[in-house]
Amino acid sequence: MWKETISSICQRCVFDSPATTAQVEEIEKFFGVSLPKDLKALLLESNGILGPIGLPVVWDTSVIKAHNSLMRNDAGMRRSFMPFDHLLFFGEDGGGDLFGYGISPTNEITSNRIYRWAHEGDDRETAAYSLEAYLKYALRHCTEKT
Repeated sequence: MWKETISSICQRCVFDSPATTAQVEEIEKFFGVSLPKDLKALLLESNGILGPIGLPVVWDTSVIKAHNSLMRNDAGMRRSFMPFDHLLFFGEDGGGDLFGYGISPTNEITSNRIYRWAHEGDDRETAAYSLEAYLKYALRHCTEKT
């Protein structure tokens, strides 16, 4: 389903092999949060999506875990920016801005809203209200011309 949806937006995306259930559960266990069903389904269909110029529109499970761990635990990041514990990033735009779901104070992802973290000003703003809307946003410059 997700491959077809993404291909209808941009036919030049590159899909990875599906994530295993264990890989998805490892993220959930590590961060103590259940992934939204759409992101989980996408990862189980393709463990990461590269856009037409090779930028990771959706990270694979190992990058999700590593990058979120770094953002939350790196001393320099902690000194320079507001905490990241309330966000679970899963993608980027290639210019330094990251995209992720909000995590509530009760450690749950209760909304399909996707936030954009703008690294230059440490701004956090709504980028999309669903994973599909995020994908359309992330791939908005895709053209079918080579």
